Amino acid sequence: MDGIGAFRAHASSAHGEGSKIYNIKPRHARLAIHSSHTIALFLLETWDERKNK
Repeated sequence: MDGIGAFRAHASSAHGEGSKIYNIKPRHARLAIHSSHTIALFLLETWDERKNK
């Protein structure tokens, strides 16, 4: 697994508690949301620019 899916699987209790407990804070959620937004916006702008050429 890669990315946020792997982070969720390893950092949450969705699949049972692992050997390490992560102390996830709101700043981690903001990082995930804002980086996802930045990547999505970049892809959409790139697609739009190529479409208009």
